[in-house]
Amino acid sequence: MRALTGMMLLATAALVQRPCTAQQRPAAPARASTTCRFRLEFVGREGRQVIIGADTTYYAGGGVRLACADGSAKIASDSIASFARGPNTLTQFIGHVRYQDSLTIQTSNLGTYYRAGERWEARGNVN
Repeated sequence: MRALTGMMLLATAALVQRPCTAQQRPAAPARASTTCRFRLEFVGREGRQVIIGADTTYYAGGGVRLACADGSAKIASDSIASFARGPNTLTQFIGHVRYQDSLTIQTSNLGTYYRAGERWEARGNVN
């Protein structure tokens, strides 16, 4: 799966890489030194940004779709919550998660992206 750094959500947040628990299918290795800046494509019901000091939190629900600015990857889920503080950003995708790039399509109930290490975990009904 392709390493990703950054996501647009009413401005910008963060997102994706590769599954690591035993129930996931292996994905293709990331391309070296290629990063992705996500843009928000759709929020079905509501999106909200909360800034407290150096921390920025983003929430969105009602169906959320994000895409790499160059079109190389897309992520969709029912809702997301992103807790951002520099490289320690954590983004959670909740309900009907779908990751797609030119090499793979992965679906699951939950997805979590850890910006530090650009790690993606998919859990629950992973296909």
